Amino acid sequence: MSLTYVVCATPRVGSTYLCEALGRVPGAGSPREWFGRARIHHLAGAWNLRAPQSTMNEPRLTNPSAYLRRVHAEANSDGVLALKLHWNQVEWSRDNLGIDPLAVLEGRQDVRFIRLYRDDLVLQTVSSYLASVTKVFVRWAEASDPDDDEYRDAVAGTPAYDFAVLLDILQALAAIEHGWSPFFAERDTAPYTLSYEELDDDLAGSVNGVLQYLGLPRQSVVTSPLVRQRTAVNDDLAQRFRSDLLSSGVIDALPADLRRRCGVSG
Repeated sequence: MSLTYVVCATPRVGSTYLCEALGRVPGAGSPREWFGRARIHHLAGAWNLRAPQSTMNEPRLTNPSAYLRRVHAEANSDGVLALKLHWNQVEWSRDNLGIDPLAVLEGRQDVRFIRLYRDDLVLQTVSSYLASVTKVFVRWAEASDPDDDEYRDAVAGTPAYDFAVLLDILQALAAIEHGWSPFFAERDTAPYTLSYEELDDDLAGSVNGVLQYLGLPRQSVVTSPLVRQRTAVNDDLAQRFRSDLLSSGVIDALPADLRRRCGVSG
């Protein structure tokens, strides 16, 4: 069969959890992330396309078009073209590498889009902060996945509460999420929408909902090799951040939907 779909995400919404589960379903392909900056740097090295000045934060390619062609080939699995994208990755690649990740979809008909978001924006913010500091972006149930090699040389730090830093991350996440809206409006497309909370509560039901949208058979058994990373540290930081959002008055300047998703009233 010929199937093309994109998991349209923002950081820390469970997209890898979902994609790994989909990758275990026959006929669903293997949706992976190809355009994160550290991932570009890592894969460019593996594919002999890394420019000398490339770093994990500022990857550079000797041949950006060749990288795009390689992604197109790697993202295909038995006629299924599947990938995961964050909107900021699309913008960064366009602005800094001169390539458009969405060009991978050229020539494909009936492209399906799955939009993943997290209703609790404060917990998403805290998760994003902790991952960026500790350099632990996923937790595997068993052995480490080879793709984690891209962060092997990253320098981990120690998390510390900083209201200004968390506020910047919250606003950046909201902007990344919003970036998908004009894209869908321009295409006159309504994506299949799934929340992190739904995914976390019911993996099998969430995956089967996606499979139905993609026109694939339901699965009686659905698994993902990832496990939840959230600990008491996340909850403690989130509680303090919610309190400071309210006491600082910052919450009053946010749009109504963001105020609701921050879980505070002001």
